[in-house]
Amino acid sequence: MSDAAPTSIPPYLVHTVFQYILPPSLPLPPHLLSRNLAERHHFLSISASDTEEYLCWPSEDASKAVDALEHGQHESEAEYHVRYTAPDLETLLAHVQPNDRSQVQIVFSWDDETRTWKYHDTRLMPFPKTSFVSLEEALAQRPRVGPGSRSASPLSDGYWDGYGSEDDSQRMSVPPNIVTEDDEKAEAAYWASYGAVQGRNIRRINLAIQLIPHRLWRLNNPFSKTPPTTPRRTRLPIYEQ
Repeated sequence: MSDAAPTSIPPYLVHTVFQYILPPSLPLPPHLLSRNLAERHHFLSISASDTEEYLCWPSEDASKAVDALEHGQHESEAEYHVRYTAPDLETLLAHVQPNDRSQVQIVFSWDDETRTWKYHDTRLMPFPKTSFVSLEEALAQRPRVGPGSRSASPLSDGYWDGYGSEDDSQRMSVPPNIVTEDDEKAEAAYWASYGAVQGRNIRRINLAIQLIPHRLWRLNNPFSKTPPTTPRRTRLPIYEQ
């Protein structure tokens, strides 16, 4: 991120986005969409007619979040609730609950290039346990990156399908690849079937080669009714397995 410190999310921006999604009245103006969300819309051809895909990243609760947007209580109130999270060096999120009774949180992403917040996601409450009321506190808790290590952004990890939501303990619990006897048998069966298919293809090639003279003659003599005798088929060892 750039040297200039991010600023707290302004009320006018929050209420502007509320006008489009409480309840949903899509599409959102392009300048209000986070870069990653806009790219997701573009590359996956997501239109505003698909409210869930348009507003939410893939999750188990995405449909419930959209339902809460469409049918929840969203009376206009001056006081909304904001929490900030900074999962890594490249990501800064603002989680906004429209009011005390709302079951959803509207997630904004800080855009370092335009120096403003942009709509990024809609999720169910509650706020993340690692969220903070103060932006400064969230930035202070940002993970440190040591020499030779690399930060990973949840906005880009498993980018298009919303993967990467599992934590490190889940990743570490995945066992290494182990080749078993069944795996070896399956691989042997695969290559055996592959060879059979290749053999059939080779026989088709041989037949096509034998018919080339007849087809060439037909092209040069389209009105003749007496085609030449088809030569006896001979096997071509060079093409056999």
